[in-house]
Amino acid sequence: LVTYTAPVEGDDSTGVMSIYQNGTLMGTATNLTPQYDSSMPLTIGGCINSPDQTSPYNAFPGSVSDLQVYPYAMPASQAGAASVIVPAGWDKGMPEDEWKLGSDGTDTASLNPVTTTGSATYGSDAPSGLSGSVAFDGSTGFLKSKQSAVNTLGDYTVSTWVKINSALGTAAICQGTTSHQAFYIAYDKANQGWMFQTTTSNAPESDFPTAEGDTGTGV
Repeated sequence: LVTYTAPVEGDDSTGVMSIYQNGTLMGTATNLTPQYDSSMPLTIGGCINSPDQTSPYNAFPGSVSDLQVYPYAMPASQAGAASVIVPAGWDKGMPEDEWKLGSDGTDTASLNPVTTTGSATYGSDAPSGLSGSVAFDGSTGFLKSKQSAVNTLGDYTVSTWVKINSALGTAAICQGTTSHQAFYIAYDKANQGWMFQTTTSNAPESDFPTAEGDTGTGV
């Protein structure tokens, strides 16, 4: 689960990125110049930099289930082990949208379904309480939404269940810009754990704020 609080001028407590794993805060970072491209879709199983792109990079070798997006930053006090399904103590209501990914790519809002490109297969592998997941081959397979799903200039929370089959530097959830990713949730091979990364610019010389745990703690 990752959260972001949009920057507010003069407030040093904003612009904060946080990543939780099984309810535990793993790490934080700060991005005071978040990026957003409303033309870019949400992708699951890899990243792209064009809505028309048919092959992902950082392709994910594993499974993803129950992706939820909220237009709020969940406070640390509400993160719990069950937050992959429903954030504990959540006081802002149901998610803005949700893709259960148990058998197809429909979304609960019925406005922004994800479609399959390449090798991605729906199956029953999922934790208790979830109906299934979609498995990716780590090469060609990914899902792409009809339109942007997260306004990364504002507050947001993204929650999902992920299972990686090979400890490679690959991305499970992304939403891009034309050069980078406005945000992504990925496995950092060097750090041996999950990370939440954003970009400060769409230019080649951008910085990439990264929230993640200490080496080896996010396996």
